[in-house]
Amino acid sequence: MPAVNYLTSVSVVLLYSWFFVAFLQSSGVVTMGTIRIPLGWLIVNILIFTFLLFLYFSFIFKLPGLNYIVIFTSIYMFVFNLVFMYDLYAKSLIYNRMEHLVGSFILAFLIYTLTSLVPSLGANGLLVRFSIVIIFTVFILSLGEIVELGLDYFFHEKNIGPGLWDTNLDLLMDLIGSSFFVLLSWLAGIFA
Repeated sequence: MPAVNYLTSVSVVLLYSWFFVAFLQSSGVVTMGTIRIPLGWLIVNILIFTFLLFLYFSFIFKLPGLNYIVIFTSIYMFVFNLVFMYDLYAKSLIYNRMEHLVGSFILAFLIYTLTSLVPSLGANGLLVRFSIVIIFTVFILSLGEIVELGLDYFFHEKNIGPGLWDTNLDLLMDLIGSSFFVLLSWLAGIFA
């Protein structure tokens, strides 16, 4: 476990360092990539990761799986923000779909880990947990789509893809990602 704790610490330091570089790039101080990361979106990323760290430090001894969630989230945010700077979001629909698929998988992992704090969910506890995972993952990521709309509307950051079809596919990928987590968890039996 000490290696995982070390890797968690390194990933947190690297991601916050990356946030600093991305902030400099977003504000125009550093030239990197072909487009700037919208400042509002960067702030949302920082708030999300800071909340995750709050959960991590609050439940570090009760939920050992949070180490892996912090590591996966660090890698996810770094890779997808870096790729965003090189404008693959506009050039490839696969980038956007993979971002939602991987993000929903990680969020489902977090929500499932948090449900383990509930002492008993009755005779059908695993089914209830899996239902909670899918429902809350899709709900939270639907709120993310609303935040994306608000950032675009109020700050003109152009985060929204080409219309309603893009939002529908984003939500579908969120559902597939969370369902994939549930299926893998059930098949592997790692959370039984």
